[in-house]
Amino acid sequence: MNSAYDEKVLLLHVADGDSHAFRQLYDQYHQKVFSFAFYLTRSSFDAEEITQEIFIRIWKYRSQLPGIENFEAWLKTIVRNRAFTWLQKVSQQKNAAKKLYGQKVSASYNLVLDREMENAMDRAVSQLPNQQKLVFLLSRQTGMKQKDIAQVLGVTLSTVKNHMKAALQSIRIFLHNHTDTIIITGIFLQLFFWFN
Repeated sequence: MNSAYDEKVLLLHVADGDSHAFRQLYDQYHQKVFSFAFYLTRSSFDAEEITQEIFIRIWKYRSQLPGIENFEAWLKTIVRNRAFTWLQKVSQQKNAAKKLYGQKVSASYNLVLDREMENAMDRAVSQLPNQQKLVFLLSRQTGMKQKDIAQVLGVTLSTVKNHMKAALQSIRIFLHNHTDTIIITGIFLQLFFWFN
């Protein structure tokens, strides 16, 4: 797919829900997206997260693809915007954490516990092997059916099922093993609010 015409056809196929075309698009642009995201974030972990998120969004909003004139330029803009948003979010979280420790409001305690659980879930997903993580995210965030995931990734349906089963088991074990940490964090913050 070297010409603009071929790319247009490819985007039309993806927009129609063709998982083989999506796989081709993914193979063609994955490395470019990752490299640019890494250049902006200076973090391979963040770059991989951004890359996966962008391709999940492309699939989720694939109906909009036919209206894009220059896909590569559009994709570069998306990566830049997402990376900046990502960096902004990280910065805001750090600032929020600093402010949070200076407050004595019980509502903040509940907010921290909610965030701690959410962060635990994010950590549980992030520690999955790449293929398991991709299968899990494609299934949970886009609602893609397992047979479509199999086509996109170029693997068998049973492989996708095995990845999903292993991912869910790993997440469950991770959350179980980190429950004490979450509770201890909550108790520590509650004590902090009582005695300050």
